[in-house]
Amino acid sequence: MTVGVRYENFVAWLPAQASPPAGFPTLFPTRSFTRQPNSVDWNTFVPRTGISWDPKGDSKSVVHAGYNRFTLSEGTRLAEAINPNASSYQIYKWNGAETASGAPDPNEYLTPANFLGSVGGIVTTVDPKLRRPYDDEVNVGYERQLLGDLRISVAYYYRRTKQQISRINSAIPTSAYSPITVTNPLTGQAMTIYSLASAFVGKAAYVITNVDALNDNNYNGVEFSALKRLTRHWQVLAGFTVQRDRGTYGNALSDNFNDPNLGINRNNALLDQDSTYVAKIGGTYQAPWGITFSPNYQYYTGYPLLPTNVFTGLPQGSETINLLPRGGIRLPNISVLNLRLSRPFKFREGKIGLEPIADLLNLTNSEPVTAETTSYGANYLKPTNLVNPFVARFALRLTF
Repeated sequence: MTVGVRYENFVAWLPAQASPPAGFPTLFPTRSFTRQPNSVDWNTFVPRTGISWDPKGDSKSVVHAGYNRFTLSEGTRLAEAINPNASSYQIYKWNGAETASGAPDPNEYLTPANFLGSVGGIVTTVDPKLRRPYDDEVNVGYERQLLGDLRISVAYYYRRTKQQISRINSAIPTSAYSPITVTNPLTGQAMTIYSLASAFVGKAAYVITNVDALNDNNYNGVEFSALKRLTRHWQVLAGFTVQRDRGTYGNALSDNFNDPNLGINRNNALLDQDSTYVAKIGGTYQAPWGITFSPNYQYYTGYPLLPTNVFTGLPQGSETINLLPRGGIRLPNISVLNLRLSRPFKFREGKIGLEPIADLLNLTNSEPVTAETTSYGANYLKPTNLVNPFVARFALRLTF
């Protein structure tokens, strides 16, 4: 049994800073800021535990289990998000009136009625009670040695993610939106989207906080594997995984959980690079004359897609809305076979090695799509990336 604990202190803050006036000093005058107080100050303790048990006492089988917690590895993201001296801009309606110098006429656009919104650190704050996101991971498995050089195993993995960070616009409550009916361009069916009341248009007070709706994100996976050690000139490693990563879809700090439009088809979605089935097999065969063959085959279910559409003509401007739950459609399945051929030579009593290598990548020249345009329109589902075609790569390795 192994038992451990990890402690970490994480602090994010902003130093004293300043910026000169921008091209529109009325909107962006000279700014200076003293050192900002800590946006977060986390002290986290996380457990790490594991246990292994030999049920027969013959050193040929083992039951193992573990429970571990992992906290989010934060960087400068939170400090950058609330930096009042970061790049920012304001949006106004402008009908084209200009000054003598050709600049937009402030008397034409710089009125409250023409203000549409602003973007920048000055409209974002961090929840003073922000908690650190974490994963709880549990695993249990069984391994057994067979026939001397063959080991087989099966393992179950579970992971849940808690206290995830996202963003809300506290200046606009969900109640400020009213439902309207439109046509889903993908399905041709009626769907409900939401129109913002005119009194709230352009208001912004974003808060980075823990969003409870994201607490249902869970991963479940079962992995089968077999390992035949290198004996009698060959070895094989094979694995097959059945998995599912499901929950509420979030878009980190570019999200707004107060906007019901962004909540459409958000729940019970497939997350990240969810791939239902993953199979891999690789091996090595030491042929006569010192030639080594190393094939490697991979297969996995295509990743889930999230079709979207930009709806215009709303009081709040355009909104990008999910047309289907994430995973309602998928990319094609991937199947790739690679082969390496090599022949090592030794010189000067084994002190110098020379090894020609030939890598034959994507041997069958399959070209499955790995990325597609998900925004509905003329380019919808147009491939944007493919598995690289067959490539032969040659190398010479020198060791000494």
